[in-house]
Amino acid sequence: MTQPKTSSLFSSSPFRINLEQQRKRAKELCNALRQSFPEAIERFRRCYPHLTQEELVQQHSRLSDAQWVIARELGLSSWAKLKAHVEEMEQARMAIQTQNAAPDNGCRLC
Repeated sequence: MTQPKTSSLFSSSPFRINLEQQRKRAKELCNALRQSFPEAIERFRRCYPHLTQEELVQQHSRLSDAQWVIARELGLSSWAKLKAHVEEMEQARMAIQTQNAAPDNGCRLC
């Protein structure tokens, strides 16, 4: 298997996060770690600095581990929180597009 494209493995706009895109990125990252690609190992090492390369590959090569790394890179503490954040942003975007009240419980700034 060839090394994943750097652009898809390492780039993501934090301003418009697509959950399906993040799932694909996590899958690519997981596969890259299993193949011991240096970039993937470095990304996991940032989250697990106390582990060796061998320990990372042996203990954290599940998809859920890669999803957790993706969430951490985007500033969230878990995949579940990333998913909830994306869903909240989608609701807000839809409210703006349909000119409905935003899902902020009627909060006003003035």
